[in-house]
Amino acid sequence: MTTAKTISLFIFASLFLVNCDPAKIVVIKASNKHNTSVMIFGNGRMLPFANRADSNKIVIQVPLNDTTKRTLKYGLGDWYEGAITDLAKNIDSIIISNAQGRTVLNNKTDIETYLKKHRGGYAKNILRIEAK
Repeated sequence: MTTAKTISLFIFASLFLVNCDPAKIVVIKASNKHNTSVMIFGNGRMLPFANRADSNKIVIQVPLNDTTKRTLKYGLGDWYEGAITDLAKNIDSIIISNAQGRTVLNNKTDIETYLKKHRGGYAKNILRIEAK
């Protein structure tokens, strides 16, 4: 095999292997309909690449300032059971409001169950928290 073919094959194989592991993503979305919203209360450790010692309380709200969707990227991999459990530990509550009413999840087990139920995408790499 020539040197050019070897280098080309190596580059192709490297790109293929890197692209096989998708990004872990959390999508927080509210439809454009009136009275739909999502609010997440938690601590700073729930944010991607956060300082593990960060115990400051945070609120993520959608819609906010005409933004109906927020995307948080947590690095590479899928949302396996342990990763969802770790995320749920840092979420105090999730409040979803829509035309059907208001859903409040403030129990860690309920939050974890909701996140597992709304896991999807290629290799289960996307968690969706939506108000439709």
